[in-house]
Amino acid sequence: MLYEAARFGAAKQVEKRLDALAETVEGDLARVYRDAAAALAAGDEPGLLAAADAFAELPAPLLAAEMLTAAGRVAQAAGHSRRAGAALARARELARCCPTARTPELDDVEGTQQLTPREREIARLAAGQATSPEIARRLRLSVRTVDNHLAHVYDKLGNSSRIELTALFR
Repeated sequence: MLYEAARFGAAKQVEKRLDALAETVEGDLARVYRDAAAALAAGDEPGLLAAADAFAELPAPLLAAEMLTAAGRVAQAAGHSRRAGAALARARELARCCPTARTPELDDVEGTQQLTPREREIARLAAGQATSPEIARRLRLSVRTVDNHLAHVYDKLGNSSRIELTALFR
C-alpha cells in the first residue's frame, strides 16, 4: 500500500493521514507507517532500511520486505549494486515468511532485474548445479569469463555462493 501510494505521488497524503492516526492511536505501528511513508516519498534509503527494521520487529515481515525492496531499488538507482543486492536478498528472506502473500512491490522481487541477460543465463545454469567448465562449454565461453560473470552476479545480488543462487532461481 505504501509503495503504491509513493509511486503515484500520494505519499504526502498518506503521511498526513498517518500523522493524524499516530496522534489518536497508541502503539508503534502508526509511527512506523508514518516514517515509512516519509521515507518512500523522499526516496530515503536509510529511512527505508530503518522502517524495514521497525516492521520486522513488530513483527510485520511482509511490510518489512516491501521496505527492503524499495530500499534496494533506491540503492540500485544510485549505483550501489552491492547494497541493493543485500537489501533485496533480505527482502526475499522475509517474504518467504508469507509465501501466499502477493503485493505489487514483491511480485517482481526475484532480484535479478539488475543482472544482464548473460549474467542471468549463467546464474541460472550455475543454480542448476552446472560447473563453470560445463557452463563455458555450453555457452562457448572461457571458464574465466564464466567465473567473472558469476563474480558480478554475486556482487549485484549480495550472494556469495551457488547454493544461494539455487534458492533464488528455483
